[in-house]
Amino acid sequence: MDKCDVCGNFMVDYVGLPNADILLILDKPDWQDVKGGYLMGGDVGDIFRIELARVGIQLNACRVVSLWRHDIPKKLTSCDLDYHANMLWTELKGKTKILLLGDKIIRAVTDSSLMDVSSLKIESELMPKGAVVVAAPNPSSLIRGQVGELRLALENFRRYINE
Repeated sequence: MDKCDVCGNFMVDYVGLPNADILLILDKPDWQDVKGGYLMGGDVGDIFRIELARVGIQLNACRVVSLWRHDIPKKLTSCDLDYHANMLWTELKGKTKILLLGDKIIRAVTDSSLMDVSSLKIESELMPKGAVVVAAPNPSSLIRGQVGELRLALENFRRYINE
């Protein structure tokens, strides 16, 4: 695993083929991702894989990235969001199907809260022109039994990319 150039924390690897049609963008890695060294490697990834399959999307056919490459520092002064965001922005090139998963990435891209735009197609000058971009809750909500909102977002995402 690479270390963050700013704070020295180990960074979690993005997963999936860089040229995958669908880009899933998380807020940050969860604790199991940090422990394993890659995104969607724990219980959340297992459940999310099932939820994606419900709407006909295979997780292994997606590129999974995150706004932060390691856990978010308690004091933001100990690390730099711009450093992490710049790695993320390079992943957007050529992507036309993007699912934003979590309040922090949604706020970074839209300046709106998750509840204001969840399950909706959104536009942002930070996203590639013409891309289908949909907002959804963080998959960790599945562990807390909050399935409905994420399922709705996934169903809408599938519908929008098939239009």
